[in-house]
Amino acid sequence: MRKLLLLAILLFGTTMFAQGTFINKYTWYSTKEDGVIQPDKELFVTVVFNEKNSTDIVLHYENGNQIRYVVYGDIEKGETKSGFKFQLIKALDEEGKEVLIQLFDNTSTLRIILGEGWYIEFHK
Repeated sequence: MRKLLLLAILLFGTTMFAQGTFINKYTWYSTKEDGVIQPDKELFVTVVFNEKNSTDIVLHYENGNQIRYVVYGDIEKGETKSGFKFQLIKALDEEGKEVLIQLFDNTSTLRIILGEGWYIEFHK
């Protein structure tokens, strides 16, 4: 009974802190691979935050593919050395690997940090 009650409290807490769904559309991206920034490329992707009243972040690509990130933990706020404010979100990809999702307050940039020296960055 205790386990069931604990599970109910955790589920309630997760939905309590979920914000409403919001959507950002991005039209190009760049990557950093093994510490080297690659050239910009055109790409149309729609990112749905808090999809279907969850805390999930889902990337919908124009070819029909999608990638889902399951958010866990608290959202941290921060600022780059250049003064850009952002939210840092811990998430798990579909294979269970941890990623960091950095959503800049101006929302024109979304960065998914895949590991040390590796990220993909979407821009409007």
